[in-house]
Amino acid sequence: GEDNALSLTFRSQPRNCPTLKLPRGAEVNCSESADDCLSNVAPGTNVTFKCKEHHISSYAYSSVDMLCEGKKGTWKNNLPFSCSLQCGIFPPVPTTQEASLAFEKMSWNGLIASYSSLNESTSPTPLCSAVSIDSAFALTSAKC
Repeated sequence: GEDNALSLTFRSQPRNCPTLKLPRGAEVNCSESADDCLSNVAPGTNVTFKCKEHHISSYAYSSVDMLCEGKKGTWKNNLPFSCSLQCGIFPPVPTTQEASLAFEKMSWNGLIASYSSLNESTSPTPLCSAVSIDSAFALTSAKC
């Protein structure tokens, strides 16, 4: 007899890429206009990680550009990436009014001050400064 074999061809559907975790101290830019481009990412989407302002890459490269490849649902050029605070870099303070806004950007710096009276509407008297060495600890001089 004749062999009547059935031949089936399956076409693979494009697969979304796995969820990405936003690296510490980094920001993300995507080629898609979606609000969240870290999870359920469509094939063909480009994702770029780069360090936030006042941060520096922990690696020899300053950013990572990745592409979601749909055939396998994998990330092309998925390199490790993280950023750390670039301590000691002070943003310019153009005016006195903007000074408090500038200090907010220097999150690793601290000021220890006291009020000369119980009236907290008066300006505090600076005593000494400190630098953040961890999320829970600050380093200051012994006299402080």
